Amino acid sequence: GGKKKEELHFVDFEYGGINYAAFDIANHFNEFAGGTDHGIPNYEWFPTEEEQRTFCTEYLGVHNVTVQSSSSRQQEVEAVTTTDSDGGKVDELLSQVKSFVLVNHLYWGLWAINLGTKPDFVLEEGAFDYVLYGGYRIGEYWKQRDRWAI
Repeated sequence: GGKKKEELHFVDFEYGGINYAAFDIANHFNEFAGGTDHGIPNYEWFPTEEEQRTFCTEYLGVHNVTVQSSSSRQQEVEAVTTTDSDGGKVDELLSQVKSFVLVNHLYWGLWAINLGTKPDFVLEEGAFDYVLYGGYRIGEYWKQRDRWAI
């Protein structure tokens, strides 16, 4: 028997909206840090450059992706493939992902703070602390700004 090929499928369970693929991949990398269970991410778990490159290479290596259209029909969509030997398309995707890492921190940080400071919001014992989580996400933006800014 040959080596079994594993597959990865992206599903946006949160909003089902269309976004830049690089934004969603940046979000995937940021969520390696966790924190969505108790509000305190650990950014030492952020994927290494090599792990990011491997992920993006595999992502771009997909030839056909089945997507659900708005009319509930499935259709085949041709994905971008890595055809250049120097990995230029991978580098381009990585560059786009890096530009969205900071945007992603601000987006989810502001979302969490907004949710956690609504006038009718009451933080019950054991409930998720949105303000704590938002503070960590915005704090990570400031910490990583020079590293990721393009």
